[in-house]
Amino acid sequence: MMDLIEFAGHQFPPNKAYLICDHVFTGSEVFQVAHDEDGLIQFFCSEKDHHISETKTVCLEERLRWHTCLTMIKCLLPKHYATRQIGGDWIVRNYSDISTPS
Repeated sequence: MMDLIEFAGHQFPPNKAYLICDHVFTGSEVFQVAHDEDGLIQFFCSEKDHHISETKTVCLEERLRWHTCLTMIKCLLPKHYATRQIGGDWIVRNYSDISTPS
């Protein structure tokens, strides 16, 4: 039986696949984390509007080892995202808080 790992108030299999942007994959800091309704978690740098072709699939356990700042996210429910500034605390919001252009 596989041990689960704790992340953002939930337990996940350590080898479950997650999406990260190419920038985070190559060493950039994580500034955005999204927890989709279907359980998918995505990690992004500070840039906006990443295209799916600019992502990689990795396991959560690896990301937590490389990006220790992620352990500061205490709870990230599905349909929520967390953002932070350099050196700042994580701020968690509901997807419904995202404003859409008019």
